[in-house]
Amino acid sequence: MKPDIVGLYYHAMLDSRYLCRQASDELETRYQVSRHHGAGCIRHVGAGDGLDFSCWDTVSAENLYLKNLRSNQDVLEIIYCLNGQMTVQVGPSQELVLAAEDVLFYDHQQALPDVAVSTRNYSGISIHVHRYYVQQLLGAASASRLNTQWPDTIRCLLANEPILVRQAPLSLQLAAGKLNPPGWSNMTATLTFQARILEFLGCCLLCADRSTPAGTLTQGDIATVYQAKQYLLEHLDDPPSVKKLAWLCQTNSDKLQKDFKAIYHTTLYAFVKIKRLEKSQQLLKQTDASIAAIANQIGYSNPSKFASAFREYTGMTPSEYKRSH
Repeated sequence: MKPDIVGLYYHAMLDSRYLCRQASDELETRYQVSRHHGAGCIRHVGAGDGLDFSCWDTVSAENLYLKNLRSNQDVLEIIYCLNGQMTVQVGPSQELVLAAEDVLFYDHQQALPDVAVSTRNYSGISIHVHRYYVQQLLGAASASRLNTQWPDTIRCLLANEPILVRQAPLSLQLAAGKLNPPGWSNMTATLTFQARILEFLGCCLLCADRSTPAGTLTQGDIATVYQAKQYLLEHLDDPPSVKKLAWLCQTNSDKLQKDFKAIYHTTLYAFVKIKRLEKSQQLLKQTDASIAAIANQIGYSNPSKFASAFREYTGMTPSEYKRSH
């Protein structure tokens, strides 16, 4: 059993009166941000020996000072921003800002200074994975290979920095969108959630592949792709054809599709689909609109097709998702 580094951080936040414990069971602990420091909820899940998952829901807080425990454990921390903003002040000189669809990687073996965390309407997830957990997963036969590949992968992932923020590729965005902690009494849901954590981790480690074709694009190419992305986000209910989108961005359709896939590792069509479903999640949580109305609002004329796509994406029907939130 490896020391619970995540639990130690939450205990430190309790001692500092940043958090109030709300509920706890065998697998999950829920916290409320102290009203003296902000607002929002946090769920911490011990997903396995050496694997921890946390979910921050609409947290707004200023200057949560976290002392670096300097555990020297071989732990990779991954923070993914779903909405809002998180600012991490590392020592007196380095400031990292996470906005929606940004991901932060931190190697706990590095001796970073203490940090101060501030959030504004921040929702996101974090995962701490110990090399020991991966070793258990792969088995003894892969231990020597893991001992060689794991440090190289982490160095490549962080570009030889101790901590790094980057834009998440769409494959990672898709995997993050599936990470809704289940009710733990349901064994099938629990196993599915565990598998989705591993999918998310796998997508993160794939970011270590520095040979992506995106590295050959010019700044102008990248700007064009971002322009296309923004236009799609603003017209999810009625997206243009690829040909029209390319015309709007003053490029040709073949180049736009190729460059978009190089950056986001998916097609324009798949991007629109995932962003529609993400928007539907927000509408189901934040409005009283009917499922048919939400389907129509995001561009699905057939509610049954929307329900089918939503279930494939989240593992729940829209009605089940709405009730659970």
